[in-house]
Amino acid sequence: MTDSLSSTRLVLAALFLGGALAASLPGCSSDPEPEGPYTLENVCDRLPVKICAQRSDCCGKGGSFNESGCVAFEKSNCQKNVADVKAGKMTFDGESIQGCLDAIAPWASQCFLSSDDLFPYGEASNVCRKVFAGQVAKDGACDRTEQCALPTDAKESSFCEFDGKCATARYIPEGTACDPFAANGELCDRGLYCDAEPQQMGTCKKVTPVGSACDAQSAGNLECGLDAYCDTASAKCTASKSAGEACADSLECRSFSCEMGKCTNPGAIFDKLLCTGSSS
Repeated sequence: MTDSLSSTRLVLAALFLGGALAASLPGCSSDPEPEGPYTLENVCDRLPVKICAQRSDCCGKGGSFNESGCVAFEKSNCQKNVADVKAGKMTFDGESIQGCLDAIAPWASQCFLSSDDLFPYGEASNVCRKVFAGQVAKDGACDRTEQCALPTDAKESSFCEFDGKCATARYIPEGTACDPFAANGELCDRGLYCDAEPQQMGTCKKVTPVGSACDAQSAGNLECGLDAYCDTASAKCTASKSAGEACADSLECRSFSCEMGKCTNPGAIFDKLLCTGSSS
């Protein structure tokens, strides 16, 4: 079974994949569009205002919102994308914006995501990557995720790594060898987990269903999946706890965060930079 450190790293890697996708999303509004089609000439004047209007409620719940700062930040990002389109480094599809709005609006309203939201949110995120579509291949130089080419395989996604290169993360099927640290960018697919001995490669296996017996002696056991945990008292897979419920370990919580004996809310979908235009 996976040791505690490996389990934690795997969880963080999984959540990072969702975060990498989220960072490039226009968190748009689904209001009617009376202004006509989006073009390269008008998109940076129109879209940032809508993005920030959509974010306002969630940003307030997360702690802070500054409309002018948000709009200025998004307009700057948009202008960078437009410049890359004109330079032949990206493509622009204004007709994809409405599909993005429809895909993301429910998540913006939900605001706080948890472990079991990882897969569907990632799928919705890729819809928005079609608006400004990057052309940079894996290992190519990048300074933001939008520049990286979106893989054709639905089980893969791309993002700009910390080292300034485009990287690919992908979900792998049952029976495939897996790295418990997910250092190779591979994660076991929906309904699977990486069963591995400490310091060794493992194999993607089906998660143990809620209510079934699990190995309660293995610290940080992930056999119950991302939306459940192995209860040490009953030795059975148990549904993860919501914010405010009592906990003894972070893996018991849907947010993977247990503070002062209670599960916390996960972070809001939009961070301070996206909400205010400043990270300070």
